[in-house]
Amino acid sequence: MFDMLSESGHKPDFVTYSSIIDGFFLVNKVNEAAKLFDSMIKAGLAPSVQSYSIMINGYCKNKMVDQAITLFKEMRCKSLVPNIVTYSSLIDGLQIRENIICTGTSR
Repeated sequence: MFDMLSESGHKPDFVTYSSIIDGFFLVNKVNEAAKLFDSMIKAGLAPSVQSYSIMINGYCKNKMVDQAITLFKEMRCKSLVPNIVTYSSLIDGLQIRENIICTGTSR
């Protein structure tokens, strides 16, 4: 899909990137999501709060809370203000991690 847009001469914006990144996370293609996020930055598009939130949510749902926290810190260093989605995703991720630590299983 992304390649088809590029080949047809359409320049993807951050909404396009974010939508495809979210789709990758929905089908558990975490590496592809991360690569596309990086390529968005290389293409000169600055990630928005929404883009970061999608990445943080995706990492948390895939039990990759440390990566989510790293992105959260990066986001804050860029003076982006987290929103309710950002915080809710981190809280959910931390709860899942705590559940794994305490019980040895995820929910």
